Amino acid sequence: MGMTSNLFAPFVVAGSVLLSACGGSGGGGNPSAGAAQGVLMDAAVAGIEYRSGELSGITNDKGIFQFQPGAEITFYIGDIVIGTAAASAIVTPVDLVAGALDEDDPAVTNILRFLQTLDDDANPDNGIQINAMVRRAAIGAAIDFTLPELQFEENLQVQNMISDLTLATTAGQRMLVGASQAREHFRLTLTQMHLSGNLPSGIGERLSEEEMIARGADVGEGLWQMASNVDATISMSGSQLRSKGGVVLLQTTVNGSPGITYQDDCDLYGALEVNEADDTDDTDLGASLFCPNGRSETAYYLLAANHYRVELICDEKPLAGLSMRKLSDEPVFNNGAFSFNSGNNPSLDSHSGVCGAVSHFNNTYSDSVSRETSEETTVRVVAPYQGGDRIELEMTFATDTLTPGTYVVGNEQGVGIRLSSPVFSTTSFSQELDVKSGSVTIESVSAVAVKGRYTLTINELFNNQDLVTGSFAINLE
Repeated sequence: MGMTSNLFAPFVVAGSVLLSACGGSGGGGNPSAGAAQGVLMDAAVAGIEYRSGELSGITNDKGIFQFQPGAEITFYIGDIVIGTAAASAIVTPVDLVAGALDEDDPAVTNILRFLQTLDDDANPDNGIQINAMVRRAAIGAAIDFTLPELQFEENLQVQNMISDLTLATTAGQRMLVGASQAREHFRLTLTQMHLSGNLPSGIGERLSEEEMIARGADVGEGLWQMASNVDATISMSGSQLRSKGGVVLLQTTVNGSPGITYQDDCDLYGALEVNEADDTDDTDLGASLFCPNGRSETAYYLLAANHYRVELICDEKPLAGLSMRKLSDEPVFNNGAFSFNSGNNPSLDSHSGVCGAVSHFNNTYSDSVSRETSEETTVRVVAPYQGGDRIELEMTFATDTLTPGTYVVGNEQGVGIRLSSPVFSTTSFSQELDVKSGSVTIESVSAVAVKGRYTLTINELFNNQDLVTGSFAINLE
């Protein structure tokens, strides 16, 4: 490529290998010439009509629409106008209400309730589907979404419209979804939306490899969220490995002397200089593993300002995707808290400089005689420690769906622990403590946030032991 000091260069040069550990989701067809693709999200809203400049149509089963960059887009059901927004790769009901800041805006709440109520199977958790009969039944109708919440649900016209339209759904006639229920569903959608595995393939403005590199050379300083998912199968010598899961982590970029950028991946080693990755051979290896007999390509998309997506595609089917989203122009980690209490090492109670990562995977290995499945969720928390060093707590749980509860170290359904810091080398032969027993209690968990506490017994030199306790909290948004 001939480029150095570029945040995106490693992702472009070694796209296949990068994405072999992360992945994507279902596709949405090819946009018309000069058009881009976007998705309407309160969960993906399928079957809703739209118009953007000279383009019009109905969102597909992934909620995907086509739009003209720079144009507005209007969504409607029959003759009921849901709202208008600047067209972009991701549009939500918040965007459809002028001046709205979040889902607490009454007009946004009313739209959320309306769309979720009209879902064909009355289960918006699996996506929202507006069927053709509902669209036909809404011809000649109109609804005022700007009414106050209580007035909206008590309005006789709204009640009659909901009754008539839901009668045309598979799930049958029903009442308007509650306001708090609708908002909570949307909040969960927002949490999941930025994780690349929960966005359809092919949305956004398509970029060339050269355009992606050029944008990476000018990202500036800041804090980035990297979110990836994979759903792919490797076939080798009569065996198969199916891997499904994803990773969310934080990364900072800091400008040094002219032409030099430092990248911090939130690990024990801190910021390192970013140079061109000479990984062409690795790219070929990734393609041969995940797409051995087909045509592979790496696609690049601009979703919004400072929000990019890279996809690995085999025979027009997405296998993996990586979302890169800038959270802040400040290149600092302040995404949680970490405490560490020890009898043999310096204690710590940090509420700044804390970062981390969360990953979850479900792997299935099979050959001619056996089939084995393994699940795991890994939570990594990193914090500043003594003398400019860092401390890292890595917890690997034997499940791909982590829930609140207490997990025992070493138990088959429990947790494995790695507790590391260069500081520990002064009290043992290794920077990783030897964890003998203990437990981790998860107090709360979501796709991007985990909070809990730990109690660990550590083996020390000469058969000594140390009791280590502490707490942790990370939020990767």
